[in-house]
Amino acid sequence: MFGRRRYIALGYVMFAAALLMLSLRTLTDVSMDVILPALFLQGLTVPFVMAQVAGMTFVDFTEDDFQHAYAFKNIVRQIATAAGTGAASLWLQYGGRSRARVLSIASRCSIWAACRRCPT
Repeated sequence: MFGRRRYIALGYVMFAAALLMLSLRTLTDVSMDVILPALFLQGLTVPFVMAQVAGMTFVDFTEDDFQHAYAFKNIVRQIATAAGTGAASLWLQYGGRSRARVLSIASRCSIWAACRRCPT
């Protein structure tokens, strides 16, 4: 009935379980024995999700259309990679200052501070 989609759903369930395990088990002093099962479960996501999606992506294309679709996919991937890298570098360069500024403005303009200034 579901075909390959059941494997994709299983992969996402495994990924969610791995994230839940990591969020519950990661503390400051954790051994590899605690984290390793979650990392192994996260690693199993790739064959269940990515391989299935990649196999289903270009099934309906003819050989000529496949070449163009694959090239277009690579172009979009490069644009997304460049945009992500640019956003990450901007965040790393200016993010700390912006975060501190936003927090200082928020602490000055909070509802509690506004209520203390209100005449009663």
